[in-house]
Amino acid sequence: DTQRAEELQLVHRMFNREDWQEAHRIDKASYARVKRLKTRIAAMLESSECLFLTLTFTDATLGNTTEDTRRQAVRRYLKSFGVPYVANIDYGKKNGREHYHAVIQTDHVDYSAYTYGAIDGERIRSVEDYVKLSKYVAKLTNHAIKQTNKRQVIIYSK
Repeated sequence: DTQRAEELQLVHRMFNREDWQEAHRIDKASYARVKRLKTRIAAMLESSECLFLTLTFTDATLGNTTEDTRRQAVRRYLKSFGVPYVANIDYGKKNGREHYHAVIQTDHVDYSAYTYGAIDGERIRSVEDYVKLSKYVAKLTNHAIKQTNKRQVIIYSK
């Protein structure tokens, strides 16, 4: 992409060679992260039906827990199904409310087992769903990359 090359050249002129190499390494790692994420989700979708989940928190949960505690709660909930998943933190556009989005490789989850708030689930079935999901996942990945200083990276199943 021409614009990207021009941006990299500008960065190269602005910084010394070591700084430029570090910026290039970070950029390359970010690209690789997005690619790995898309590959993982594609493999999940090819194997079986998946659900796209939005996990929210009650006001009490948000007020009485830390972000890390909520992250671990989401991880435990998704892990309890014993299937592959990918999740990431997001913040609402309107008021910045914290929530999580997840793709989980199953056609059913126990919504009542999530006691920290509400869950909305949507089946992912078609190629169009995958294209839409890929774009959204790329957005979430970019968000996670920006937030890495706060350890807000994507949650993967093992």
